[in-house]
Amino acid sequence: MFVVKVDENKYKFNERYKDKYTDKWRTASVTLDRDTPQSRKKAKALIDEKINNQKKVVKNITLEELVEQWKNNHYKGLKETSKRSYGSALKVIQKNIKSDIKAKNIDTKFIQSFFDSEEISKYSNNYILIMKIVLKMIFDYAENLEYIENNPLNKVKVTMKKDTQSKIEIINKKFLEKSEVKVFLAAFTKRQYRFKLTTEFLILTGLRFGELQALRNIDIDKNILTVQRTFQATSNVQSPEFTSPKTSNSYRKIEISDRCIEIIKEINFENSILQQDELFSDNGIIFCSKYGGAISNTNYNQVLKRVIAKTEIDKNITAHSLRHTHVSLLAEQNIPVKTIVERVGHADERMTISVYTHVTKNMKSDLVDKLNNLSF
Repeated sequence: MFVVKVDENKYKFNERYKDKYTDKWRTASVTLDRDTPQSRKKAKALIDEKINNQKKVVKNITLEELVEQWKNNHYKGLKETSKRSYGSALKVIQKNIKSDIKAKNIDTKFIQSFFDSEEISKYSNNYILIMKIVLKMIFDYAENLEYIENNPLNKVKVTMKKDTQSKIEIINKKFLEKSEVKVFLAAFTKRQYRFKLTTEFLILTGLRFGELQALRNIDIDKNILTVQRTFQATSNVQSPEFTSPKTSNSYRKIEISDRCIEIIKEINFENSILQQDELFSDNGIIFCSKYGGAISNTNYNQVLKRVIAKTEIDKNITAHSLRHTHVSLLAEQNIPVKTIVERVGHADERMTISVYTHVTKNMKSDLVDKLNNLSF
């Protein structure tokens, strides 16, 4: 620290410091009416406080400003589906937490009370977990930029709601039993034959619908199918665009059955006929529409709805239900859950385990019935 005498009764005490953001040297100063050891001590304390306050200016960021900064940084290269998922969670968060609250004032107790509130407990376990994941990423970002000292989410405990009977019934309605698969496939008409083949392929492979939409012949080598891309949900089905799979776990190679190979041959043969139409636009995909575009997920689900309505199966079956059906069929074959999780490319194995557990419980129940029927 150096002192400059301004006039007879004024002394300017100065201290040089380096700005951590610009790497430039700056000077902080304070003026007192005398230059004594006590004055120097007082000046040092005042200057230190001044420097620290200047360094902390950026830390007075509000939650709203923090969220916007995080989005600008994190949303780059993020899939549209993930943006929608995060955006939906953020709407609930911002509705229930004041946007002008300072990020540095948000502590574990505050976040814990948010998740324990009656308003948030109304949401599903899945949705609450997404909210926690989003908040954790936002405050990780804040901690890295030194807006806060510690992430308040690190010690937050979210209590999951226990499965009720109705939840178990919902899980049961998410997939078809093996006996129901036969009935369901038999209900397709001749005009719906291409949809029937598509449905059977999804049941046999467990692919996500977007992965099926993006499938090419070059993705199949003998009985090995490589999942390396998916349909871009924001693109037009007539002029489809494709992107990388949902998660890193989604990149995978799976073995497919001889029946899958037969289905691909049938579809390819039909495609060769469709390609003769001058309106056909070849996008290089196997399971294409009449004019070469991607199959519409909405239209496909409507077909499934009409087909299931002709049966006595009381379930709301969608393209995603066929993925759960695949899991249930593998569970019935006693395939280990870890193998199933890897096959379907799940990053989060909870739904796989839910279906697997439900099926294996039924298998144990059947085993008891068979033991009861044993006689000697």
